[in-house]
Amino acid sequence: MNRENILAVADAIEKHSIPDLGFNMADFFGAGFNDRTGRRCGTTACIAGWAHALKNGEGAIASFVIPSEIADWLGINEQAAENLFYASNYPMNERYIEADWFSNIAPDTAVSVLRHLAETGEVDWDRALAEPSK
Repeated sequence: MNRENILAVADAIEKHSIPDLGFNMADFFGAGFNDRTGRRCGTTACIAGWAHALKNGEGAIASFVIPSEIADWLGINEQAAENLFYASNYPMNERYIEADWFSNIAPDTAVSVLRHLAETGEVDWDRALAEPSK
C-alpha cells in the first residue's frame, strides 16, 4: 500500500487542489454530473479520476483512466480497488438505497474512506458513512 499517494488523493479532494475539477463518484471524468463540492465545476471526477489527475498532472483530466494503473499507483490490490473506485462494498440497505446513491457520495465521505484506507489497509464505506459530515 502506498500510504503517501492515498493521503495525497485525500488531501487533494479535501482541499480542492485541482480548481477546475469537481467531485462525483458517478464517473472517472465527466461533464454534466452534479459537482458534489458545491463549486459547480464543469468536469467532475471520482476517487480514481482524482488519483489519475494527481499521478499524471492536471492536463490528464480529460484522458482515459485505467483503474489497474491507478490501483498500482495507490499500492492496493484488485479487490480494494473495486471497493474504492466502484464502492462495491458500499452498505446497501434501506438507509442508503436510492436511485442516485453512487453520485450522492459526498467528497468528505470519500476523504474519510481514503484516510481510513491509509491507516488500516481496508476500504470501509460503512464506517465513513457513520461519521458525522464536516
